[in-house]
Amino acid sequence: MTSKERIRAAIARQPADRIPLLEIAYWDETVARWRGEGLPKDYACQSPIHSSEGYRVERTLEDYFGMDRISVFCFDNTLRLPERVLEESEEYVVRMMPDGMTAKFPRHRTGTPLYLDWAVKTPAAWAALRDRLFPAGDRLPGAMPEALRAATAVGAYTVIKPEEPCQSALYVLGEENCLVQMAENPDFVEDVIRQYAQFQLGMLEILEGKGYRFDALWHFSDLCYKNGMLFSPRFYRERVLPHLRPIYDWCHARGMQVIYHCDGYVARFLPLLIEAGVDCVQPLEVRCGNDVRIYKPQYGERLAFFGNISADTMAVGGDLLVDEVRSKVLCAKEGGGYIFHS
Repeated sequence: MTSKERIRAAIARQPADRIPLLEIAYWDETVARWRGEGLPKDYACQSPIHSSEGYRVERTLEDYFGMDRISVFCFDNTLRLPERVLEESEEYVVRMMPDGMTAKFPRHRTGTPLYLDWAVKTPAAWAALRDRLFPAGDRLPGAMPEALRAATAVGAYTVIKPEEPCQSALYVLGEENCLVQMAENPDFVEDVIRQYAQFQLGMLEILEGKGYRFDALWHFSDLCYKNGMLFSPRFYRERVLPHLRPIYDWCHARGMQVIYHCDGYVARFLPLLIEAGVDCVQPLEVRCGNDVRIYKPQYGERLAFFGNISADTMAVGGDLLVDEVRSKVLCAKEGGGYIFHS
């Protein structure tokens, strides 16, 4: 089977020749270590999540490690505000981002940026900027047609990855402010979610009109933390689900699968994702207490699972790692519906 066939079968909870083996990101420091341990220099390290020039389909880390190939495409989800550097030093750079955030990025190590300020904090600020969020063909990267053809030719599983609308609200408003607004002004937050959802549907229509076809839509959204959801299930069901369902229905009507990324402890969140129409959940963060051996018997007939192999245990190795992989894979692969991923 090709990667495309194998991953589609897993998410559809159907039999395949083996479980898919995937990773979606490699830290620069990790690859540097691998080079020192013998990884040939002519094997390219590239994130499967790409939207720019230079996508490579041969002699990649996937080829070297015998893994499956997933190719994730993006488009411009931003408010298209001017981006500029505000401050820089040998250790960091502070930028104004296209969505109005001020963020501090480390220069010499891999890591997430530190967000310092937000241009959109109030309904008035949102009203002044939300018309900048409109679907347009020039939001698609110029390299998309060639890269999509190349990925399809090698049997990759292809994905379009817009920002999940509720995550966009947390991102644009600032997480702390957004959570407060959910309690004090829920109509405001729902309007942000609605606008991003409508924008996404418009962009999906543009992609379809240009003849681009994908195997899945992948929403990235960290709506949970180590103890559970960041906000109430009621808010999600009443204020978020009505805007997600049209997107997922659109995808399913065209044979696309829906993958949902959420860090944190997702036990209470999984029934809501099933209700929304999600087909597969990733990455099932181990540090927060997620365990596919518990979730599979509960939800395995309605949901596929992607991940849950502990990176901490990988660092230890030995018998602990053997037990980690064996016990989880043997449980999760029963009847299909599992993709290996740390």
